[in-house]
Amino acid sequence: MGLSEAQQLALHPHAILVSRRQEGNPILRHIRNVRWQFADITPDYLAGPGTAILFLSLRFHLLKPAYIYGRMKALQRAYKLRILLCYVDTEDAVGPLAEVMRASIGLDCTLICSFSPQECARYLETFKSYENKPADAIQKSIGSDFVSTATAALTTIRGVNKTDVKTLGDRFGSIASLFQATQQELSLCPGKKMSTLEKMRARLTGGRFRWLNEQLYTTQGHTAQKLMQQHPEYFEEYHEGFREQTKGWPLLPVDAAIGWLASCPRTWVVADLGCGDAKIAASAKQRVLSFDLVARAPGVIAANMASLPQDSASVDAAVLCLALMGTDYAAFLREAVRILRPGGALWIAEVKSRFAGPGVMDAFVAAVQALGARLKRRDEKNTHFIMLQFEKTAAGPGGKETGAAWPALGACQYKKR
Repeated sequence: MGLSEAQQLALHPHAILVSRRQEGNPILRHIRNVRWQFADITPDYLAGPGTAILFLSLRFHLLKPAYIYGRMKALQRAYKLRILLCYVDTEDAVGPLAEVMRASIGLDCTLICSFSPQECARYLETFKSYENKPADAIQKSIGSDFVSTATAALTTIRGVNKTDVKTLGDRFGSIASLFQATQQELSLCPGKKMSTLEKMRARLTGGRFRWLNEQLYTTQGHTAQKLMQQHPEYFEEYHEGFREQTKGWPLLPVDAAIGWLASCPRTWVVADLGCGDAKIAASAKQRVLSFDLVARAPGVIAANMASLPQDSASVDAAVLCLALMGTDYAAFLREAVRILRPGGALWIAEVKSRFAGPGVMDAFVAAVQALGARLKRRDEKNTHFIMLQFEKTAAGPGGKETGAAWPALGACQYKKR
């Protein structure tokens, strides 16, 4: 009875195990920096217990295109790393490589292309040499001190070099101070144009904004509120980043809400849920109760939108402008319907991409209506966001759970700028 692959590896721990199918393969003549040994193994080469390598000549693939599918399937999931080493030995390689790439993706293999037998041999040697080394062995070494980490981060921005980082460090002392620098302070920096410095700060600010955006969309309301209460500066950073991301929109959702309220009775009491800088309260003619995770503007009430400190049936309208952020957004809507008087209006604006997928929008509308709110208007004319208006019915659960299936809404993704 033959030895298992594990037993053969134990006998030759420092060698690449080579399947007898590979006898006569010219790349074997070029493996010189590590040992290799013929063995009875499933893959063509075994560079370690979890590293299986299949070899494919592109010219051979053109003759027998079904061969590689069978070989990949034979590996199954027995190896942590499955590699297809493809020797590109044909002139017209675009079409065949596309086929091989699709096969690799479909069968969960890593595709490595080489263009000579010598290069194939170097790859095999490298896989064996790095068998027991950590991942950071092939990463660029970065010092752990502040100057090294700041240099590594800031020099990724085009136009910024190590000298610039030193100048900025001497001037501001920290990246946090650079975030908060005014236009005048930046203009006093020697050696760099304002456009480059502004671009640098915009890149840093944009990265923080996207991180905060991810936190808000992938956590529950109480977790987001705790984060903002512990770091009140995050609230301003988020809204500054949001203004930068949306400055090119032809119409902002908050302005659409203000326009809608202009046609509503002045006697209404309006709840602005997720109010931000409370622009609606400053612009609308009605009395507006402003709620958000932290109170950073006059008159704002700090609250988790899933548990509002407001009496039931006490407002005439509830507005949610891009406010359905948490994974528990259904609780936000239950609260909004709860505080509405019968006949009150629920006005929602959300980014269109959040409803991507078949049936997501219809499922969302059905779930809101199950709370006791009838859809009155659905406006999808805007290129960036959709507007929905519901009316709370006199009879109905009034914000209580009814067993409706709430669809998972996608997180709002913003482009890197």
